[in-house]
Amino acid sequence: MIRLSPLRTWYFIVMAGALVATALTFITTPFTPSTEDLFSLGALIALTAAGIAFPVEVSPKIKVGVGTTAIFAALLLFGVVAAVIVTVCGMLAAYVLRPGNNSRLARLFNIAVVSLAVILAGLVGSAVAGRQLMIQVTDGRELVAIASAGLVLIVVNSLLVAIAADLALGQPLLRYYIVDQREKLPQNGALLLLGALAALVGEGRPWAILLVAIPMAIVALSLRQTAQIRRQTREAIEQLADIVDLRDRYTADHSRRVAAYSEALCRELGLSRAETDVVVRAARVHDIGKLGMSSAIVSEARPLTPEEIVEMQRHPAIGATIVSRFADFRAGTAIVLHHHERWDGNGYPSKLAGENIPYGARIVAVCDTFDAMTTDRPYRLALPVSTALAEIARCAGTQFDPQIAAAFLRLHSYAPAQAATGLQTQPG
Repeated sequence: MIRLSPLRTWYFIVMAGALVATALTFITTPFTPSTEDLFSLGALIALTAAGIAFPVEVSPKIKVGVGTTAIFAALLLFGVVAAVIVTVCGMLAAYVLRPGNNSRLARLFNIAVVSLAVILAGLVGSAVAGRQLMIQVTDGRELVAIASAGLVLIVVNSLLVAIAADLALGQPLLRYYIVDQREKLPQNGALLLLGALAALVGEGRPWAILLVAIPMAIVALSLRQTAQIRRQTREAIEQLADIVDLRDRYTADHSRRVAAYSEALCRELGLSRAETDVVVRAARVHDIGKLGMSSAIVSEARPLTPEEIVEMQRHPAIGATIVSRFADFRAGTAIVLHHHERWDGNGYPSKLAGENIPYGARIVAVCDTFDAMTTDRPYRLALPVSTALAEIARCAGTQFDPQIAAAFLRLHSYAPAQAATGLQTQPG
């Protein structure tokens, strides 16, 4: 008996469901296209292929295929059967245009997911409209039907992908779906609206469908330029964080290491990709507020005076103010602000205690302290990794969240810090 992995079993279930649903759709819904319809379908297939083959980068880790616009237009213009034809042919053509690294099984899964989402969107839209879903807006009910179909298309597609990711990566399903997919919703909503407008323009005018390529290209170019600006801004902020570390030779690459440790710890704690990304970005720039400190304080080898300690304790607030102004770091503002809080409430700047401290800040606090202990400083040599881990264990429940400290110790029990993160700590 052949035993399938959970992920491959899920592939099989989705593809089998899509095949059954497609077969029933073709049997129960006759479709006899005219010559003009064939021209329109060809144009929509071409637009779908181009949109999927060249997805738009919304953020460094999120891409959106604008082929959704043409698929939704096909659903509204010709119904479910035509939309499935456009989906399958368009996606196959896209894989020919840009083969990529996906396996054949993954490609079949993607086609099955979108086809199933299209069929369910058509069924829901037709149920709401009280007849076959078409782009004939005669009253408010039609608008609700179109909006419902678009919503189902987005939700089913993303939910099936989320379940697959859950099985493949072992991440909590709902957290992955709600958090990770949220950033895509505005873009997908805009693409569906464009598809509805394309259907309105193309009804009875096959040649007009080709004009949809113009706004699709404009939207794609605009999103790509926005993503490029965001990427360049992120790189600039990270370089500023590196400059902070370079002001003192003992802290060179400190922020990079803390980010790497934080990423490994987030995985150990089972955080979703989106949650991990927020923590890692914050860890990468957690000390950026030291830009507002004088070099004499930042790199001082002697113990700081009480006045200098007060001044140094301003850096989390300064850093939070800086990162709050940039979209790619804004979600981590609270992490930057509170990464020096303590579990017992004796930290700074707000003396938060226990679970009142943002979860990400508690993660960065452990990783920040570990890196500080395992690297040379002007007033002492680096501690051995074993000594640093023992100190984290001792401070669990006072300085650190005991569960996060336990996860950090667990992580290092089967993967030393340098192996877990790909970085080398200084020998003790």
